[in-house]
Amino acid sequence: MLLGARQFFERRGAPAWTNPYVTDGLVAMWDGEWNAGGGIHDPNATVWKDLVGSCDFTLVGGATFNENSLVLDNSSGMQYATASNISSFPSSSDLTFEVVCDRNANAVTIFKPPDAYKFGLMFYAPNYNTMGNRVSLPTFRDTDFPVGHYGSVTGVYGANNSLSVFIDGSAVNSVSSDSIGGSQNEATIGRRLSGSAYPLNGRVSNIRLYSRALTAAEIAANYAIDKARFNLP
Repeated sequence: MLLGARQFFERRGAPAWTNPYVTDGLVAMWDGEWNAGGGIHDPNATVWKDLVGSCDFTLVGGATFNENSLVLDNSSGMQYATASNISSFPSSSDLTFEVVCDRNANAVTIFKPPDAYKFGLMFYAPNYNTMGNRVSLPTFRDTDFPVGHYGSVTGVYGANNSLSVFIDGSAVNSVSSDSIGGSQNEATIGRRLSGSAYPLNGRVSNIRLYSRALTAAEIAANYAIDKARFNLP
């Protein structure tokens, strides 16, 4: 069970709503427990509020909120969340994407931002070459984030398509990165571009998007908060 924001803030003696994460460069943030606004939880929500900007995620195709998470069961059909008018998405070459999630499939897209030629993060099966040319990087080995693992993933994108990935606050080395042509007018959680290839079957509890590269110290600070909130490894 998740620790929950209210219990987390009570332990810290903090106000009911205080954004504890790094805020410098934070352009979008969606949180399952704060899904209806800053510090506000709606168990019946069908929209996941952007706590920083004005872009809200809307559930599509039977996707649900459950246990303070966005739950996607793509074994029974295409489910995802979509966000249009995400005007704050960074256009610079440097960005950081952080997510607390798990997965039940071997090859999934977690987040696809619009107008950026880059995926947020994508998990592949070990033999990803069998998926054909449509599969684009960045990648890291399936074993770096095992199926059924509930934890934190951070991707830091820099110039020349460089990529650093952190799993549960620790850097992993088996990563590579590339760009992808094409764009769309909306960001999505749980699907690749506008198609249905490699969907997420799992849950997402928190997403943060930065318009700059976070430092290792900042990533560690954010992970410490997520670890306390979500009882991560």
